[in-house]
Amino acid sequence: MFPFKEKLLKENYYLREFKNTVTRDELVWHRDKEDRLVTLVEGDGWKLQLDNKLPFELEKGKVYFIAKETWHRIIKGDTNLKIIVEKKEELDNLLDNAFGKALSAFGKLMKSEAEDVADEIDEKSQQQKLDEGVLFGLGVALAAPALVKIFAQIAKLFANTIQGWTGKNVDSMNSLADKIIKYSEKVHHKFIVPIEFFVKKVLRIKDESKAKQASELLFNLLVAFLMVYSGVGAVEAAEAGKGTLAGFEGLLAAVKGGEVNAYLRSTLKRVATGTE
Repeated sequence: MFPFKEKLLKENYYLREFKNTVTRDELVWHRDKEDRLVTLVEGDGWKLQLDNKLPFELEKGKVYFIAKETWHRIIKGDTNLKIIVEKKEELDNLLDNAFGKALSAFGKLMKSEAEDVADEIDEKSQQQKLDEGVLFGLGVALAAPALVKIFAQIAKLFANTIQGWTGKNVDSMNSLADKIIKYSEKVHHKFIVPIEFFVKKVLRIKDESKAKQASELLFNLLVAFLMVYSGVGAVEAAEAGKGTLAGFEGLLAAVKGGEVNAYLRSTLKRVATGTE
């Protein structure tokens, strides 16, 4: 029997309460199978002690990291204790790392490629005095292979980072698909910035709503690349993205079938012209 009461707040987050009537003998040294983040909600005088470390008093609002398999214990304080415990599963840690690496490389690649393609468009425009419609078509024609190259590079980096998790049983792949979708929503605002820069620099879509629509399409395409390169099956990926990512099944099919260039040419044209 545990010396605390625990309530699930949301996935992986728990509110844990220790009464001040708990005995010191009940607060034993122990280890956990996953990394944990502990935040003090309320309680005076309670301390945390890690293996081979001196105990230190918990401070309200401060987050404490406890690595998996690390011996540790709580030392009783003067009042009741309430803490929030976030249990970081192995997959969560892998995805934190994978998305961090992907984001770090993505912004630089998108900016560099956008500037190179834009320079090429400007050069051709000056030579041939092209109108806006032709410039857009040229932008799409040059952008599509550039985006495929970048997205494939990022997806390979991502997949290599979570290598070891992929290829497990069906349940683990379903979990991976769901987690990739959830993490992509969480970091959407960071990835969308370099994508919007690319859309405005290369495709030159002036209408803000259409530019946003094109940017969202490219973000969803990036997520499809991450799914496919991570080994997530079509069924698991489509189910995870259903209702969250617009046109996700079509994007998955394009990535798996090697038809992204053609898909982008037709889809971006529809977005820019407002035609179906």
